[in-house]
Parts: sequence; C-alpha cells; structure tokens
Amino acid sequence: MDRIESAGERTDDGAWRTVVLARGALISGLVSGAALAIVPQIREIARTLAHDSTPQAGVIAASALSLAAFALGLWALAWAATRVSANIMARRAVAASAALLPVFGAAVGLWRAGADAMTVAIGQSGEAVDSSIVSALAHGNELPQLLTGAGLATAAAGAVLIVLLDRFGPRLTTGLRLRSAVLGLFLFGIALGVVFDRAPTSAPRLIGSLSIVLLFALVASAVLAGLLAIRDRHRVPALSILIAVAALFAWLNVSDNHVPELVARARDPQSNEPKAVVPTVVALQSWLEARKDRAHFEEIKKPYPIFIISAQGGGQYAANLAATFLARAQDRCPNFAQHVFAISGVSGGAIGAGVFSALAKHYATNGPWQGGRTGDLGIGPFEAKANAVLARDYLSPVVAATLFGDLPHAFLPILKRHGDRARTFDAALQSAWDEALPGVANPLKDSYFGLWDAAGAAPAVIANTTQVENGMRVAISPFMSIDSPQEAGTLHQRTRRTVYIGMKLLDEGWEAMKPDEDISLGTALGISARFPWLMPAARFRTSLTEFRLVDGAYIDNSGDETAFDLVSELGQLEAVSGKLADGSEVPRYELHLITLTEDVLLKPGAVQGFGDLLSPLRTMLTTRPTRGQMARQRVRAFLNRAPRLYVGTRYEFASRTPMVMMNQQELQIPLTWQLSETSRKLVAVQAGEAQRCGLASAFEIVATDPARSYEESRAFDHINDLMRSNNCVACSVMYRLSGEKPRDGQPCASE
Repeated sequence: MDRIESAGERTDDGAWRTVVLARGALISGLVSGAALAIVPQIREIARTLAHDSTPQAGVIAASALSLAAFALGLWALAWAATRVSANIMARRAVAASAALLPVFGAAVGLWRAGADAMTVAIGQSGEAVDSSIVSALAHGNELPQLLTGAGLATAAAGAVLIVLLDRFGPRLTTGLRLRSAVLGLFLFGIALGVVFDRAPTSAPRLIGSLSIVLLFALVASAVLAGLLAIRDRHRVPALSILIAVAALFAWLNVSDNHVPELVARARDPQSNEPKAVVPTVVALQSWLEARKDRAHFEEIKKPYPIFIISAQGGGQYAANLAATFLARAQDRCPNFAQHVFAISGVSGGAIGAGVFSALAKHYATNGPWQGGRTGDLGIGPFEAKANAVLARDYLSPVVAATLFGDLPHAFLPILKRHGDRARTFDAALQSAWDEALPGVANPLKDSYFGLWDAAGAAPAVIANTTQVENGMRVAISPFMSIDSPQEAGTLHQRTRRTVYIGMKLLDEGWEAMKPDEDISLGTALGISARFPWLMPAARFRTSLTEFRLVDGAYIDNSGDETAFDLVSELGQLEAVSGKLADGSEVPRYELHLITLTEDVLLKPGAVQGFGDLLSPLRTMLTTRPTRGQMARQRVRAFLNRAPRLYVGTRYEFASRTPMVMMNQQELQIPLTWQLSETSRKLVAVQAGEAQRCGLASAFEIVATDPARSYEESRAFDHINDLMRSNNCVACSVMYRLSGEKPRDGQPCASE
C-alpha cells in the first residue's frame, strides 16, 4: 500500500505531489468540515445538545472526543500517506490542514446554530400568561450566546490541537505506515459495527448521533485513503470498482434487505380465525353496537358523538403533538377513547396516534358514561405515559444502523444483517414501551390486527403510506374502503385490479400477506414514517409481483385524504336499512373530525438557481404542504355545508371540523427524531390546555427591539391566536362528548 522506497530513501516530491499523496485525508476533512458547517440537521443536533446540556453531558463529551479523534486520525492518515515525501514543510501543512478542516467546520456549524436560534422578547403578566411557554422561550434565548461560545471554544481547542500535533506528532508516529493506520481504523470500524449490531438502541444513544457520524467519517477516511493508495501503487481503480459493484447490487436488488418482518396474525376471539380486513360500514356497525354508553345519549335525546382524528406527519414533533393532545383529552374525559372510531395518521402523527391507542388498549375502558373534569389537572397518567415513551432519542439508533449496517451491506450483501435501519427504528420504538412501562404487555411488538377490537376502547390507527411503483395511497388499516375514488387499498387486503380476458378472470396478485400473517404494530407505524433517503422503502413480495411502500406524506401529509374517504364510507351506514348487526336501530350520531396539524404559510418564495435542473424536484417537494392544505379544505367543505373560517376562541365549539395547529412559522420545531426537552415543552404547550380556554393571551411582550417591534408584535399575535384556538379545541372535547353548550367565560376552568 505504501510506495516502494529504494534503500529507505525518500523521493524529493514537490508540494503538489505531497497534496496528491494525502488527498484521501484532505477530501475527507473538506467534505466533513463542509457538512458540519452547512447541513441543517447537524446544527439541530447541536441545538438539542445545548438545550439539554446537563442530562446530555455524556453525549456532549463523547461528541467532543469523537471530533478530536477524527482530527487526530486525519492527521495520522495524511502524515503516513506522505512519508515518502522529502518535503517536510508540505507534509506538515497538509497534515495540519486535514486535521483542522473538520474542527473549523464544527466551529462554524456551532456559530451558525446559535445565529439561527430564535430569540424573542418575553414577559409574564398575571394568570393569563402560560409559564411553560415563557420558560421554554427564555431557555431558547440563551442559545445564541451559548452556541457562539461553544464555537469559539471549539476553534481555540482545534488550534491548540494542531499546534501540539505539529510539534509532537512526528516524534510519536515515527515509522507509522499507511497500511497500518488504514488497517487499524478499518478494524475499529468493524468493532463499532459489531457493537451497534448487538446493542442497536442502547449503544448509539450512549454516544449520540454526532459522535456516530464523526466516527464513521474517520473509518471512511481510512478506507478512502487505502483505496486511493491501491490505485497509486497498483494502478487499479479500486474505489471506482467498489462503487460500480454497489450500484450493480442496488440495480439488481441484491442489497435490498428492507423486507419487513412478519408475525402471526391476531385471531378473532369468537371464531378463533385470523382477523381479516372488513368493510368500513360493517366495522362501524359492530363498533356502535358495542358502545356501552349509548343508553346515556338515548336518554338525553342527543346524537352519539363519533370522533375521527387526523394526525399530520412531521417526525417527532408531530408524534408528540398527536400523543399529547389525545392523552390530555383522555385524562380529562375518561370516555374519550371509546368515542374515537379511527385515527388517520401520517409519519410522526401515526406514531403518536399509535402510542396513544396502545395506551388506551391497556388503560381505557369501553364503559358507562362518565362526565369530564374541569380545572387544571396537571400532567395526567395518560400524558405522563405517552411522554415517557416518546421522550427519547430515536435518531442515533437509525444513524448507527445506516452508517455501520446498511452502508457496508450495500457493498457486501453477503453480510446479510438480520435487520436494517428501518427495523432498528421499529425496535427503538418497541423498546421505549418496555423501558417506560416495564411489565406491561407491549402492543407495539404484537400483531397490528391485535390493536383494534370493535368491543374495545382503543381507536383504530390507520397508518398512511405511498406505493412507489404507481403513487397509490395505501392504508394500513383494519377497514377496507369499498369504492374509494382513489382506489386506496389496504396493505393486508390490497384492492385487486382484475380484468377479464375473454371469459377468464385475471388477478394481478397484489395480496401482500397470507391470511395468517401480519406485521407488528410498531412496524406498521414505522412504514408510514419512511422519510425520503433517511429511511428505506419497505419491500413486500407477493404471489405474483413485488411492491414498495414509503412515507404517506408523498400524497398527503395531513391525513385528511384518508379521513375524507372514511367519512364518505361512514355515510353508507344509513344505506344498510338503518340497522345494526344485532337488528337494533342505528342510533343518531354526530361526526366530529379533529385535525392535528401545523400552521404553514404558503409564500410566493424566491427564484433560485439551476432552474432547468432542479425545478422539477423543488416542485415535488413544495407541493407537499399545499396538498395537505387542499385535503383539509376539501373534507371541511364536505362536512360543513356552509363553510366558514373557524379561528379564535368561540367558533371552535360550533365547528364539526376543528383544527389544532402547531406554530411552525415562528417557533420552527425541527423535523427530526431527536427533540430537546425545550422543544418538547414548546410542542406540549401548543397541544391544547383546556383550562386556559377563554383567556385573552398566552403570554405578552415586555420589551421589544424598536427595529423589530412590528415583526415581533405580529409574531406574538400569531402565536397567541393559535394557542387560544388550540386551548378551546381541547376544551370543546368535553362538551362534544356531553352534548351540552359551553359556559361563558372560561368553560373548562374550575367552578
């Protein structure tokens, strides 16, 4: 691997030749430094660590040590690669540059993370102020100074490190050969891969995502330096060959190991047969028949309230928003869960909905009528349990499985790991339940069909996905849409496209599973969250073909498209003779659709470069929020025959289709699977606090910057409007369940 020297003599190479010899380390340093400085997700990780500096002290220390190790490794690779050069000054400069680039990039990234952090002028004013959001925003105001200081400290530490390496490094690495350095780091990478494979959740969380990225970059730098050295010595383009082989494996699907794991399907308790997808109208008949509080509404002569929930995607913040709103409603109204027929979730929204429904399966009951509670209840048992499951780092296990599992597997499919990064995410979600609720049976590990029971209190969770091959919306659902205009099939009983050829019926064979097979609930939720590039497409093999499923947000990120189909299906209940399965009359019912979403302002935008090349991709990405808004408006126009804008504190009680809207224009919670405690608080205070309905404001401005006073006033008005509205949506649940009219003033406050 090293160049052959004659009698131990060095070649008198020029500076450029020295640079060429060390190009592997230099390229790695340049690319990693640029990524640390530019990539927004890395800056979000830095902000997360800064928000939670005390509980994340170990991860911060690991990140600092990994950055130092990366810099040392690049210096050693560059120094060993140029050992045949007699140009000592060039060697020192090249090795120092390779080591300095990632440190300088990290310093710039920390500074940019601080510069991008939101600062606001805040203050409290009596009981109208929400102290939670005030403290959260105040904590956020500390970030710019904290991260800027961290960036300066990183730059200073990097300068000291480079000086020490330049002074003492050559003495300590006398005789170091490139072959030895590459082999040592390669074996280190294998050891890390084994550790992450054996402990796919705990080990990555111990050191954090940033450390994993830096350690992988160190190992990848060694591999790159080794492949380039092979080219220099043997004139064999090893790197090009390796990339070509990986591309061939990918084209032939040899390296595609993203096939979801199957489990035994749950069985029907009556017939003991595996559960099957049923028509939606039949499911609603059975569900209504089993409601144990129907008699209460018949006595008071009120229609039976039926809730359908749409939970928008958005990573961990969407999961927290959905789970927190639903859990608070259950804590306030013990009958809430048994009135929720189904939740249409996308990505993070599906995961939050799934966690709530799994909790409802254990802790909610389908029982007689109970009234709701008023006043400040604090954090109730459902909310506490949901927080315990979701308040975890789901990003680092995925990063570790991607870099040290799936990526090597792409080049060497013979490794055939027992799981991919998607399975690692599912396992992290399932293990979170075991850690938060030890000794409680884990529905996330069990059959998806085991969650919903027409006689139970747990809502059905419909996880929305998109089929890669034809763009079809595919729902993972226990219900089957009979005549959806979009032909939206279900995963377990795909809509079969059949045609007659002569007198013969041709079936394309799209059934994804056998009647006794299923996927776990955790896997079903995870398939809906197959983010572009970060998570792989789920590959299903059928009797005659194959297909792949990805994130449901490709078609609709709001969940309201599937909710619209569901509402249309439920309208057929009147067409089945007005009878339930037991022959009794269908009770009068009233449908309530609550959409948990985010407030997105569609702006004209600015024209960007590379129009001919990137406009198609940009258009596909920017239509995502637009399609969500279109879906929300379409279903509301269908349910509200006289559509009107329901904003503020009063009209949410009258609307059949209220929305809980999380502020993303000003607060900008990151789209990721690792949230800081402060970010989780910002989500929680926007998830609706019923006892605050009717208050004039959530918080007020105390001091503003004169140059920004108008902007800040408008931003605060916007935040307050959304929070007031969300609080009253949460309050309205109690009145929707009771059929009563809300009190004047603060309807959910204590008497």
